[in-house]
Amino acid sequence: MTRNVRNLVQVIIIKTSFPPLSLLYKMLYLGAIKLAVHVLRDVRGVKAIYLRRSVSHKEIIYGLSDIDLSVIVDDEKKTGVGSVKQKVSSAYDKLSHIVPLFGQADRELGLYSTSEFFGLYATHPFFRYRFNQGKQDWKLLFGEDIVKSLPELQDNGLYLPATEELKIWWWSLLNAEVSSAHCLSQFKKKYLWYKAVADASKVYLFVCQGEKVSHRETALHNVRKYLSQEQNRCIDQLQRYVKNLTAADRFVANDLMRLFIELTRSAFGEMERKVDRGSIKKRARLPIFERNNLIIDRKASNKIEEIENYIQKEVASYLDYVAFTPQIYFGLDVLRNSNIDSIYVILAQKEFIPVKKLRDLRSLVEECSSPQRIEPLIKNGNMVLSLLPETEYESIKSWKQYPLVFTLMNYFPLDI
Repeated sequence: MTRNVRNLVQVIIIKTSFPPLSLLYKMLYLGAIKLAVHVLRDVRGVKAIYLRRSVSHKEIIYGLSDIDLSVIVDDEKKTGVGSVKQKVSSAYDKLSHIVPLFGQADRELGLYSTSEFFGLYATHPFFRYRFNQGKQDWKLLFGEDIVKSLPELQDNGLYLPATEELKIWWWSLLNAEVSSAHCLSQFKKKYLWYKAVADASKVYLFVCQGEKVSHRETALHNVRKYLSQEQNRCIDQLQRYVKNLTAADRFVANDLMRLFIELTRSAFGEMERKVDRGSIKKRARLPIFERNNLIIDRKASNKIEEIENYIQKEVASYLDYVAFTPQIYFGLDVLRNSNIDSIYVILAQKEFIPVKKLRDLRSLVEECSSPQRIEPLIKNGNMVLSLLPETEYESIKSWKQYPLVFTLMNYFPLDI
């Protein structure tokens, strides 16, 4: 199905989601779920199948909501029948070609061996948060309830994992709003922003206010008392969007991004205050290079000048300062190596930078073919948000998790 045809079908379903057709769509979703369970449970080694995310919460937008599944399988050595994960993935891909409510296996299916599932819960903050949510929210469709057997965690063990959710959303919002490579339909952007701000509200409520909320509408309702009148009007707009996704109304991307960033800044700040309490601090000595010594590629040098000119003309009035720094990490003495392969351009905003200007700035960077990578970051309080992150997990950096990024801001200022 081509993108245009898919969009047309989605619009028709959205516009006709009222009785009696809504009952038909509900039956189609239920039928698709039963078909998936029937197909996947027959793969030898499948231990559990779960329904998760919006459909499990009964927050379905017919035509837009995907059916999200997680499948947990036996470890390879235990089954002795080849790759169980590969067989499940293959069966799921065949299913997704028949039923478009399922996405591609490598993107949409949560597929884990038993040891991998428990290992991710123990070591990876993002999965720890998602799997812990699953203990309350996932619906078991087949097999053994493995999620319930995950170790219990105290709230202070979930503050940092909760903020990982915001990194994934920032990655998605960048691709929707400021990436030249992506172009979403208006109704899809409305739905994306609704989910992003609602999930940011859930994280904010949990980390900053100690409230645990599962449903998006409940989160948007509960967060209102902590927001300004202007921010509440933004919530009103979001809720109007989701009630009439195909309406030709004005899309307020600037207001939505400003609200998302503010919720994110508050959540990261409070998370670091709580997590860092009582931690041991150490000093680090950094050898500081001249700026010109960090740029070893002519293409990068020319692109930096082009970026500076754009900042001077279009963005300077929104900024406190701009910093130009190498990308380094503790444990790697990169500053003593003249071959700096990645450069940050950090924009410390005093006022919100409009989405269009962020889009133009990212386009400038995307055009650079230099082996020296240039990554623009927006500084907001004690966090920076990347406009061109290498991975979704690197899209937001907070100052206690990435202290060198913030330390070096003071040594490489640009004139604006």
